Amino acid sequence: MTIVLTWLVLGAAVVLVAGGVGKLLQPDAVRPLVAAVVGEARAVPWFGRASGVVEVAVAIGLLTAPHPAVLVGAATLFGLFAALVQVARRRGVASCGCFGAIETPPSGLHVTLNVVVAAALFAAAVRWSAVGGTLLAWDADPARWIGGLLAGALLTVLPIVARPRR
Repeated sequence: MTIVLTWLVLGAAVVLVAGGVGKLLQPDAVRPLVAAVVGEARAVPWFGRASGVVEVAVAIGLLTAPHPAVLVGAATLFGLFAALVQVARRRGVASCGCFGAIETPPSGLHVTLNVVVAAALFAAAVRWSAVGGTLLAWDADPARWIGGLLAGALLTVLPIVARPRR
């Protein structure tokens, strides 16, 4: 169980870096989603860049100090992502802007992946708190890193290639 949680935490960090960097490079890509949620008048231009900074910062926290507070913060972000993607689906937004300029159509799979990652991060936080010390072993074991990178690649690519059913 611990290695699977490690993979998912590393995978979440990869997704956050991809999304954060994408938003930093193309901050306006998230504007249609923000406008669908809060209205065009309240869709502030700096939101894309600010959310990109937050995502990269949380990813750094996951990679350097996966303390329960960081894990819960990341889980909360992924829960928020799930809610926002669901709103985007219901309001007919063509792309949620999750990865910047890369078109990411909101889909049920996209929502589900965010919920699964949020649940895994909460589980890791609870487990970490229960066992004390470090749950996530950032050691030289290549299986942990390769598995985490593969999980991150899948969690990043699947929402991009999944086309919503209409």
